[in-house]
Amino acid sequence: MDAKGLAYKEDLDELKTQFSALQDENMFLRASVEYLQKRNDTLEYRMKVLENEGRKNNLLFKDVSQTLMLGVYGGVVETWGGDSAAQMQQKIFSSLWPDSQ
Repeated sequence: MDAKGLAYKEDLDELKTQFSALQDENMFLRASVEYLQKRNDTLEYRMKVLENEGRKNNLLFKDVSQTLMLGVYGGVVETWGGDSAAQMQQKIFSSLWPDSQ
């Protein structure tokens, strides 16, 4: 720039070069963001599919305290306590079929 604040041709050429570089970078970043958005959508869809597959044979109950109903026919209700899986299985089996022991 000269004393009067006017730009020289070299100054304008440098600004054009910087502007062109920024445009190229902007296009690259836009393409990257678009790719990442598509990738995110794909991963979210896959996550939902996997969650649904995992839940297909499971029942999830919310706000159920540590109470387990054993023997629907007998109406027996016991607390979960600290029983092992084998003990719980035995309790369920014996409450459903008490004569089989």
